[in-house]
Amino acid sequence: MTNNLDPSQPLPDDQPQSMIRHVNVQVKSDDGGYAVPYLSVSLDALLDGRPMTSGLAVVPMIDTESTAPRLYYGNNLKLVQRGTYQFFVRLQPSALLGKEPTPAAQFNVVVR
Repeated sequence: MTNNLDPSQPLPDDQPQSMIRHVNVQVKSDDGGYAVPYLSVSLDALLDGRPMTSGLAVVPMIDTESTAPRLYYGNNLKLVQRGTYQFFVRLQPSALLGKEPTPAAQFNVVVR
C-alpha cells in the first residue's frame, strides 16, 4: 500500500479515527513479468478478524510518476482505526491468466 493520492493535492493528515491509503496491486505474467490488462480485481478486508469491507473494486490505473508509465490496479481505502488488517486480493477467472483457478493473495498490515 502506498500513499499515492492525487499528486496535485496535498496529502491529508491522518486523523486518529481514520487514515486514507492507496492500494496498488500489480498483476504480472509468468513469461517476462509484463503487466496483465483487462482483469476484474477486488479486495476484501478484515480488521482484527472482523469484516470491514468486501468486494471493493480495484480498478486499472496508470502510474505516471514512474520512469515509464505502468499499469496497476488500485483504489483508495479508508482505514477506520488502529489494529491488524488482513487484506485478500481476488482475481476473477480470465483467459489471460490461464485455465487454473487464481488463488487469493493475502497480506497483513498492522496500524499502530
